[in-house]
Amino acid sequence: MRPTLLFVPMAAALLLAACGKDSNACGDSGGSTMCPGDDCLSCHGFKAAGTVFAGATSTTPVSGATVTIVPATGSTVTATTNSAGNFYTSSTLAFPLQSVTVHKGADTMQMTDVASGGCNGCHDGSFRVHLP
Repeated sequence: MRPTLLFVPMAAALLLAACGKDSNACGDSGGSTMCPGDDCLSCHGFKAAGTVFAGATSTTPVSGATVTIVPATGSTVTATTNSAGNFYTSSTLAFPLQSVTVHKGADTMQMTDVASGGCNGCHDGSFRVHLP
């Protein structure tokens, strides 16, 4: 058997395993509600993504929150959290972001001068993206 023929199945297996690690680690089947709190950008090609929780160390997701992102260009991108608290956008963003505001009802949280769109990459279990 030629070495090239062995490479193709090995490459396909590695590509399939790359994202499977994250979905298996959180124990769900995938989709937009997968792996709340995990770093979405470690596997997905979104420009910004994360999870909103009910408190700084809470595991309770907040659904229906509005996430408003203002990139360096000054334009506005809006996303809404789903039932797992996840939000994401594939819109082109210029970094650093001027601001990211999370709002639901009377609760609002704002961050400024945000360097990355991988929200859960910095806001891990010790300090989550959260509403008060």
